[in-house]
Parts: sequence; structure tokens; C-alpha cells
Amino acid sequence: ARRAAAAATHADVRFVVDGAVLPAHKVFVARCDYFARAIASGMRETHTNEIVLDECSLDTARSVLLHTYTDRMFGEPANMIDVLGAANRFHMRSLAKSAEIVIERYFDFGSLHNVLQLFAFADSYNAEHIVATCKYVLLNDYTLGDVVDGVRELGLPPTLVEQLNKHRKARFTTTSGATS
Repeated sequence: ARRAAAAATHADVRFVVDGAVLPAHKVFVARCDYFARAIASGMRETHTNEIVLDECSLDTARSVLLHTYTDRMFGEPANMIDVLGAANRFHMRSLAKSAEIVIERYFDFGSLHNVLQLFAFADSYNAEHIVATCKYVLLNDYTLGDVVDGVRELGLPPTLVEQLNKHRKARFTTTSGATS
């Protein structure tokens, strides 16, 4: 399947990204419901056999396409946040899960601002594992005051602090109840 993705031979659909053309095969691309609907919708994509991805970088589009062929993750760890965003946009849950694993493995959790920005991003995409990891780091490595200040400085939604408070209270209640 990976060789098929690399070969333009017999390609019957094209992805246009940043002016570049990525040839693909409908039989593999249609494994993603989003692309299957685009190909079969009767809209422009059906007639031109061309899908324009304005919201993706070329590297992200390659990762997405290779995943439709192989169900595997390809791409640089530094690009995984973009891949996670694309996976959610195109409703590719297995790609999103794979991107989450790579992000958790390679992300720098040593900076409060990095963790808060990742937390906000992961929360908006329902990336549950990353959200849980961010909560753990924020609750164990930073004071609540530092988190509140960071949320304000970065202009992030205050609901992030509310989520942390709920999680902290639930954890405290569970811990207190277990020791009673």
C-alpha cells in the first residue's frame, strides 16, 4: 500500500496542497469517510477528481494520505500537532490517536506556556490522552496561581482553569475518601 501511495501510476484522484499535486488512488483515499464523501458528492471534486486542501501544509497532507493507505503514522514529531488538527478535521480517529501518542512522547512539558497551549489545543480537539497528560503535569508541577496567570497571559479560555479545578477536587475527594 505504501508503494501505491508513492506511485502516481493509475492514480485517479489528486490532492492539491500549497500548489503541489499529490496523486492518489480513490480505493485507498475512500477509506476515510470525509474523502469518500468528497469524491462521491456530485460536487466539484467528483467531476475534477481533485481535492484541494487549503488548510493543510504539504507535510501534513502527506501524513494524512499515507495513513489512508497504511493505517500507520508517518511524519516528523514536530508536525504532529498539525496532523492531529487535520485528523480531527477529516474525522480520522485512528490517525488522531496515533498523533496523540507521538505528541505525548516528544512534546516538551517543561514549560508552563507550552503545556497550557497544548492543553487548550487538545481540549478543542477532544484529544483525551493529551488532555489527561496536561492536567497531570499542570496539577503536579505548577501552582494553581501560576496556571491562572499563564491562562490570562496567553489569552486562553478560563474554562481550562475550571477543568483543572474540577479534576483537582475530584482527585482530592477520591484520595480523601480512600483514606477515611
